[in-house]
Amino acid sequence: MLHSHEAAELRRRESRNPVRWLLVTLGSLVAALIPVLIAVSTSGGVDHLLGRTEPVTATVERVDVSGKCKHRTEHRITAAWHLDGHPGRGEYRRCGDPPAEGSAVELWIGDDGHIEQESPTATRNGIGGLSLVMAALVWVLSVAILVPAGRRRRRLLATGSLPLAQAVPVELHVSRRVRMTVHDPAGRRHVVIEPVLHSGRGRHLAGSWWLYPVPNGNDRRRSGLLVRGHERCWVDMPGTIR
Repeated sequence: MLHSHEAAELRRRESRNPVRWLLVTLGSLVAALIPVLIAVSTSGGVDHLLGRTEPVTATVERVDVSGKCKHRTEHRITAAWHLDGHPGRGEYRRCGDPPAEGSAVELWIGDDGHIEQESPTATRNGIGGLSLVMAALVWVLSVAILVPAGRRRRRLLATGSLPLAQAVPVELHVSRRVRMTVHDPAGRRHVVIEPVLHSGRGRHLAGSWWLYPVPNGNDRRRSGLLVRGHERCWVDMPGTIR
């Protein structure tokens, strides 16, 4: 069954949860700021986000191929316009379908002559949406890692003091996941397990072990103790292992 120092280690790991979630929150904020920082680092980016660019209807004078972008063709477009009665001309780049020469396009012009292809509102909405997506991605990945790990620790703390079932021989195979081959009267079975607490930190898990399952009723998951000599490893495994 679960030794006192093993239980203490599990409780110590559980006590770190507030710090873990604080780090997740900070990571989400950093991820949300990345699109904003990229936008303001470009020439004229701050002025455009603050609405300090002027909309104009420009005429496309020339379209040239300038390279590749996102597996498509990038074009360099020369456009001319009039703003407050003064003529202007400039170049901008567009990925994908370019406007035709001689056609009219709507652009936003900054005080220094830099060109934006979207309105400040559209740009802010795009940045805001991307920031939300990146923050949500950090949360989803963190929840997928932290929540199951916490459940495994709490399950072991709740049931690890129960008498263990009879030992069965198993083989562990380690690649991206830890797979266990169980040898019992029902035959050979292959299941994926999750290590929870290993006394031989740094040692390789692959090889032969004796598995002592923890009784758990009809739960979908259960804990189990792997023993190899003096080495112990508590694992989380499917509840079908008896």
